[in-house]
Amino acid sequence: MGCVRAVIWAAGSPVAGASKKPLLLHEILFQPVLRWISGALYAAGARAFCLVRADGAWDERLCACLPAEAGGALLLDAGSGTLRQDLLAFADGAGDTAAVTRPLLVTAHAVEAMTAAHAGGGQLLTELLTDDERRTGFYCFAGAAAGRLFAFLDGRFDFTLACLAMRERGLPLGEFFVSDGAGGAVRVTTPPELDAARRAMQRAVAARHMRRGVTILDPDHTYIDADTVIGRDTTILPGVILRDGCEIGEDCEIGPHALLRASAVGDGCAVIASHLHESRLGRGVRVGPFAYLRPGSVVEDGGKVGDFVELKNAHVGAGSKIPHLSYVGDADVGAGVNIGCGSVTVNYDGRVKRRTVVEDGAFIGCNTNLVAPVTVGKGAYTAAGSTVTDAVPPGALAIARARQENREGWVARRRPPREGT
Repeated sequence: MGCVRAVIWAAGSPVAGASKKPLLLHEILFQPVLRWISGALYAAGARAFCLVRADGAWDERLCACLPAEAGGALLLDAGSGTLRQDLLAFADGAGDTAAVTRPLLVTAHAVEAMTAAHAGGGQLLTELLTDDERRTGFYCFAGAAAGRLFAFLDGRFDFTLACLAMRERGLPLGEFFVSDGAGGAVRVTTPPELDAARRAMQRAVAARHMRRGVTILDPDHTYIDADTVIGRDTTILPGVILRDGCEIGEDCEIGPHALLRASAVGDGCAVIASHLHESRLGRGVRVGPFAYLRPGSVVEDGGKVGDFVELKNAHVGAGSKIPHLSYVGDADVGAGVNIGCGSVTVNYDGRVKRRTVVEDGAFIGCNTNLVAPVTVGKGAYTAAGSTVTDAVPPGALAIARARQENREGWVARRRPPREGT
């Protein structure tokens, strides 16, 4: 039946005592160690989870690391006088139970292989070891045999000591060996091991993408989470961070030095030294360098968002261009629009954020302020330096600036030369 339950000890100390949070909550490629562990266990068949915690301070964050499909976890206190009985009640039943007593990264494939070996070997307990015989703190036992096994566990539930005691009595114990690395198991009980695990997973994730036709120029300086999808013939340049489940299309160029979070990028896009957060790009979009797309931003096919441009909750239509030094927030920009340098949508009056609409084919002159709520009609123009507060009809030119006036001799009259100059 395989591994159907998992007990995870979450009562361990922080990394070398230097951090306030449990080691299981320290991140590897933007995901807590516990999420890596529980994800592998769930993929291998575990559907019921039990967390043994030191106190309740981190309950919410620990439970958030479990697969949503698991429906939560049984929480037990490490110092409880009923811990043994509670664990027996949880583990009892058909199928195997996995016990993870120290933080480690283990693949679903390794869990499945270990479970199969345990089921076919008739052992009371099977321990997962690395090729160099290092203990991982990962064990597998049959639920029906939990009572016999727990008789050998002390109050600390130290499985290592239990293994020694059972061997002295000649009880059947199994050992299952896996590679020491991201393809098998990686211990993460000290700061150096945590760093080694990060590097191992970083390399493993990059290698998986490269096998699928992605070019990653410098895997050691590229950080891609396990949930990111990248299309064929896309090039990832150094200093790129892809996290929170990004989707990158084919034939793109990302980087150098770009950060994308929970964003979708269509085929043939370029994102250069820019930040995208919860945003979406169509096909053939160019972003950057030094652009900032905040949550809710969409740039349709063929659009351009250039240097030092910020978008916030804005929809930019196909083929529209915002080349440089502009802020477009809470706005709907149509197709084929050009927004000149230094233009701003004035979306916030100190109390309410309002939207700006720029219809298809409009041309926004440099240093235009569009004071929301306002609409610039289809094909309309705004003169450079205008502050537009009223709707601009389609095809019209809006000039909202004072007429220039030159006052001859003003400098000589009002600002005579300083003495000694």
